[in-house]
Amino acid sequence: MYYKCEWCGEVDNAPKIVEDSETGWRGLTCHRCGSDMVEADRCVECEDYFSDKIGDDFFHTAQGD
Repeated sequence: MYYKCEWCGEVDNAPKIVEDSETGWRGLTCHRCGSDMVEADRCVECEDYFSDKIGDDFFHTAQGD
C-alpha cells in the first residue's frame, strides 16, 4: 500500500510510524517533512499517486491545472 503526504506530496510505501505513549495514538508521518500521510491510489494511465482524502483531482492534476 502506498501513502501520500498531505503537505509536500511525497509518496512512500513505508512511512514513519509515530506513537504517543501517553494517549496510545498512532499515526503515519512523512520522512521528508513530518506531515501526515494518507492512503493513495495509483492511476493506471499516468502512474501518479492520488488521494481523495487530501483533495487530489487527477483530471486537473494530469492536465497541469
